[in-house]
Amino acid sequence: MNIAQQIGEANRSLSLDSAALDFVKYAKALMATRGQYDDALALATARGASSRLQKMLETPATLINKAGDDLLLKSPVGVGSIDGGTWGGDALAPFQQASTAFVQSLAPFSAFDRILSDGGFMRMPLRTRISIASTAALGSSVSELAPKPISAMSFALQQLEAYKAVALLVISDELAKSAAPGANDLFANELRKAVAVANDTRFLQVISESTGIASNPSSGLTTTPSWPTWPQRSMRSKSVPGRSYI
Repeated sequence: MNIAQQIGEANRSLSLDSAALDFVKYAKALMATRGQYDDALALATARGASSRLQKMLETPATLINKAGDDLLLKSPVGVGSIDGGTWGGDALAPFQQASTAFVQSLAPFSAFDRILSDGGFMRMPLRTRISIASTAALGSSVSELAPKPISAMSFALQQLEAYKAVALLVISDELAKSAAPGANDLFANELRKAVAVANDTRFLQVISESTGIASNPSSGLTTTPSWPTWPQRSMRSKSVPGRSYI
């Protein structure tokens, strides 16, 4: 890797770290203000929020106002998306950047996300039927004049389902409102641990179910999480006195 590539990789890493931190600050701001986006925006702006974080907190009001205008005009509304030039692209792009960066930051905490980050998995569209080789082709080493063994492959069809990991976290109001770097690191790491445990737990369950290892006690494979928490990638906020929920 030459110097230019090293500089490019360093800039990319800094950009991902910044986007992942915006994801954490977005969650903490909503928890600190009990889900009130206007108050969360004011709080984040006062603490020097990035332009991406400000857009994320402004998005709900922007989309609601646009929907109201379209209803008054009775005009047809095209389908929005996070890609392309539709109305959803500009509004939802910051969320895509922050969530993607947060997922990529899970690699040090999760075996599944480490393999995914290193390109060890073949990426396929969700909810599609795929063929899986249940018996792989086998090679053999034989002498020059010996017969060459023939191996046969067998395949099984399987539906590629989508799974969602969900967690309910409770923290104090002091932690939610704290702007100290240690508070952000604690909150971010706990979120990452929760996501990592859920991903690895489901990953091991799929492996054990498809290979039959789970029915073999001598395998030593367990799908029990290391932490008693489950992750959350989509968030809702609510509160009771002295506690914040996300």
